[in-house]
Amino acid sequence: MNKSMVYAYTGVVITMLFWGSAFNAMSYVIQYMPPLSAAAERFTIASLGLFILLQL
Repeated sequence: MNKSMVYAYTGVVITMLFWGSAFNAMSYVIQYMPPLSAAAERFTIASLGLFILLQL
């Protein structure tokens, strides 16, 4: 298997882990804060992560 296929499969596995754990994480977070605040915080963290990843 070449290097690009390894990167592709690794990316798919990481994506599945994030999507699979999102429901459990949000169920836990919503117990302690309102849903709108939880969603806003989630998008803020994601935006910061993308900002760092893209190095803007």
